[in-house]
Amino acid sequence: MDYFKPLKESFSRLREKDVINAQNGAKLGRVCDLELEFPQGSVSALLLPERGSLLSFGKKEEVRIPLEFIESIGEDVIIVRSLPNRTKKKDA
Repeated sequence: MDYFKPLKESFSRLREKDVINAQNGAKLGRVCDLELEFPQGSVSALLLPERGSLLSFGKKEEVRIPLEFIESIGEDVIIVRSLPNRTKKKDA
């Protein structure tokens, strides 16, 4: 997958960046996890906490943002295209 020029970024640094919707400028949140592909060892998606998920008492819901939806990763923000279907990942 060649979406970006080569970039090395630590997970802890990614977690500090706001994720912004390029279409309307809305803040979607911050990265809480990564989805990895094995055996390739590559990152396939960023995961953000679903808004309001703090009240779900034990259920962890996340918004999955595939790498192909990321337009750019800047110093302070990650810009993403609007997602047609907000894919949720649920963990027990």
